[in-house]
Amino acid sequence: MQVATIKELLEQSVASFSKRIAFQIKDGFDYRKLTYTDVDRLIKKVQAQLTSLGVAKGDRVALISENRPEWPIAYLAVTSLGAIVVPLDAMLNKEDILPLINNAGVKAGIVSQKYIGYITATDIENQKIVMEDFGQLPELGTTEQAEVYASDVASIVYTSGTTGVPKGIVLTHKNIVSNVVSVASLFDFGPKDNFLSVLPLHHAFETTAGFLAPFSLGCKITYAESLKSYAILNNMQKSSVTVMCGVPLLYQLFYDGIMREVEEKKLGKLFSLLFFLSKFVKHVIGLNIGKVLFKIIHKKFGGNIRFFVSGGAALDPELALNFDLMGF
Repeated sequence: MQVATIKELLEQSVASFSKRIAFQIKDGFDYRKLTYTDVDRLIKKVQAQLTSLGVAKGDRVALISENRPEWPIAYLAVTSLGAIVVPLDAMLNKEDILPLINNAGVKAGIVSQKYIGYITATDIENQKIVMEDFGQLPELGTTEQAEVYASDVASIVYTSGTTGVPKGIVLTHKNIVSNVVSVASLFDFGPKDNFLSVLPLHHAFETTAGFLAPFSLGCKITYAESLKSYAILNNMQKSSVTVMCGVPLLYQLFYDGIMREVEEKKLGKLFSLLFFLSKFVKHVIGLNIGKVLFKIIHKKFGGNIRFFVSGGAALDPELALNFDLMGF
């Protein structure tokens, strides 16, 4: 993948995977789906609207929303326009977000309907685009765009503030794209893969590994409509998820849930035997037979998982080994 900016990444992906599904989310009993061409069309609409609001290269645009297909569309629209996206944690209270909006010096905001109140009585109250309106935005023709360079600032990401006042981390296109290329080169991800996105998109890890990397490789990304375990498992089962990025805590919760069910069904001895057998065969023959031995567990996760990717913190080696022995 030879790209230097997010704009180039977008153009290359749309050209290469135009008819493939880029993003989808559960909508009632079915999935609302957007192809790479659909995404490009909506990006152009958002860019035209941003331009009409006076946003130009170097201007900052706040992004506040739950995980949904419109979030990455907004991110790509802002960054490929040459403006700077400022993704904010939608789980924060309004009182905590307002100082960040002021500190970042944003010129406009892109928000979902759920979070419109977060920018009420701010300088960008009338300088906003609502995600639910993306499809109804007017076709304003081709937006004249500035050149975007690898050294240009693409995003300002705020720290969580758990150890003090949140700080804005400035990331260039080169910073972000180099990480994307690195992630893409580590795994054999491709158009056959379906990523399940569960981590908040404003996190740099999810932006890189769960959004930009798969998008650059023609993958499908499914957005979980809820972070509750039943919604995550339902998406895995119904949409044939093959990859998921998570933090160690999420995988610990998965494992604890598995062990709880094992104890409830009094299968502890059998489970220990299967672990021993999997470990023995791998040590002696070098073959991982966990997927066969623990087929029932794979079925709970949809039966198609190729990779569980962990990041954001150190993963307990024992937990990693246990998932490996189960064939993940």
